[in-house]
Amino acid sequence: MISTGDLNQEILTALNSTIVNQENLLEELPGVDEVTRSLTREVDEIRKDFQVIPLKLQIVSQMKNIVGYGGFIHNFKNYVLRGKGKYQTKINKLYDKLISKIEEYKHLGVSKEEAVELQKIKNVFTKYYQGLQKVVEAYNNGTSVKKLDKIVKVNETILRLLKLLKF
Repeated sequence: MISTGDLNQEILTALNSTIVNQENLLEELPGVDEVTRSLTREVDEIRKDFQVIPLKLQIVSQMKNIVGYGGFIHNFKNYVLRGKGKYQTKINKLYDKLISKIEEYKHLGVSKEEAVELQKIKNVFTKYYQGLQKVVEAYNNGTSVKKLDKIVKVNETILRLLKLLKF
């Protein structure tokens, strides 16, 4: 349930209520020994993960929507095929959204592995984004679609990158 984010509101409410109750009890029992406090810190870390994982899954899903069908790559290819400015505008907005989602994910706290994978995702889309200006110039100079398509080649499978962010 945790890894899929399929937790209903009733379970989340009960969990949060339990957390508050435990915190209140600990404040009322100042004589609790260090072992108990240490275990409580470990439980707090597990709780944090329990609460953060669904948020991270939601952000990854949003990132997939930003880059997937109808998103960044789709609009990039449409620009290569059609050269219309509306696609360039969409690409700029989608890139900004993606970078924002990466930062939002990082703000939740990331492992070293997650940080590496987020950087890979950012690097791939930054290459596309930076390559867009080359495509615009080439398109304006009458370059063929076949040659345009080769101007920005990124050797990463986008969905593979997003699947690396797993729990």
